[in-house]
Amino acid sequence: MLTAAQLRAARGLLDWTRADLAKAANISPETIKNIEHGTFRPQEATTQTIIRAFAMHDVVFTEEEGVKRRRDTVTILNGDDCYLKTLEHVEMIMHGDASEVLFMYVDNALSSDAVIEGDLRLRKMGCKFRSLIEEGNTYILYPLPEYRCLPRRFFNNEVHVVYKDRVATLINKREQMVIIRNGNIADTMRKSFEFIWAHCSQPSLSTAKKRYD
Repeated sequence: MLTAAQLRAARGLLDWTRADLAKAANISPETIKNIEHGTFRPQEATTQTIIRAFAMHDVVFTEEEGVKRRRDTVTILNGDDCYLKTLEHVEMIMHGDASEVLFMYVDNALSSDAVIEGDLRLRKMGCKFRSLIEEGNTYILYPLPEYRCLPRRFFNNEVHVVYKDRVATLINKREQMVIIRNGNIADTMRKSFEFIWAHCSQPSLSTAKKRYD
């Protein structure tokens, strides 16, 4: 059971307002206020939604009504929707931070409607995108200056996503995403990305039927 004191303490660890938690958990600020004032006992589904929202930001609830920061280095997301879950994780971690997200070895033609919606939510937050795609791939959904074309002999569609201090890698036939939280690894991946970016060309056209500029 999640107590009002735990909820307030967890928000305090992240310096979150009720509105911040409401956005992260997709529930109303009024619901959070009522839980914290003890006038509303949430259903289990609501409790789990709140717990997951905090877990995305490495805050977990412990026994004896405690709360603490988790320092896990590796997070694994499973299932054929693991890439979509990763975009949701990016959105949670960025939480209004308009910094850049780097995508390595991507193919927009594989993006489902749900993935595109996830991309667009991040863009609406102000996140900037840059992507490395395969040379000759003209199915491009977003502005051309955001892309560079990697020669085919160097391209492998095992997607990497670099954001803040994390690197996410898609493996096992696109059914598992491994997210490593390590600032040094993230910085190394950014430097590799920048080197590739500097030595590859921008695509000149898109043949995607719908684009998002």
